[in-house]
Amino acid sequence: MPRTRMILPLLMVIIFLVIPVMKEREVIVSYEGLAVIRHVTTSEKLIALTFDDGPDPLYTARVLAVLDKYNARATFFVLGLHVRQYPHLVRREIAAGHEVGLHGYRHVFLTGQPLYATLRDLKRSEELVVQATGYRPVYFRPPFGFYNTAVLRAVMARGYRVVLWTPEMDPRDYTDPGAREIARRVITGAGNGDIVLLHDHGGDRTQTVLALEEILRVLTARGYKFVTLTELLENGKSGKIPT
Repeated sequence: MPRTRMILPLLMVIIFLVIPVMKEREVIVSYEGLAVIRHVTTSEKLIALTFDDGPDPLYTARVLAVLDKYNARATFFVLGLHVRQYPHLVRREIAAGHEVGLHGYRHVFLTGQPLYATLRDLKRSEELVVQATGYRPVYFRPPFGFYNTAVLRAVMARGYRVVLWTPEMDPRDYTDPGAREIARRVITGAGNGDIVLLHDHGGDRTQTVLALEEILRVLTARGYKFVTLTELLENGKSGKIPT
């Protein structure tokens, strides 16, 4: 009897701790289904290139030049701090037919700061892009890909879609594994509807620029077309690229 009396309270404590965690995970999964984009189902050979952390006074311009060479479109997830410093580069991105999404104001863990700070920074970054370009972003990528239910609720309430990346399409260019290796990681795993994660800021991005040239050269020859996130999403819904 004494052992039974000890076990029952212990079980109650475990249930009390575990059930809320399970419910919270269910809520996150539910919101992920509505807001978080990692891949788009399409029968067309379309890929969305995305670049984080810019704009950068050196590497963004080099990325834009390579994209233009192959008539490729991309989506740039910009930091508000860098938009404030280099608004002309964001204007160049839009003018060249690319898309701009938000990546926060600074590159910080959103789950480690109060929600009001995340909302303040989101609004601040949004206003900077609008001031620079007249364009209001509609996509948001949390720094490091970290978020929670509160962040998703807040971002969705402001009209944004959260975009991460296709898991196999993170070549970890930020670790500087070499241009050839970055390109290999993307090329070998590329498929219809993939979202590729690359960076145009955060250090020496020379390897990324060189890898981008190889990625575009090889995959364009294989029949892939590189489009913005909006084009990819609309193709997945309607089956055709909007004209």
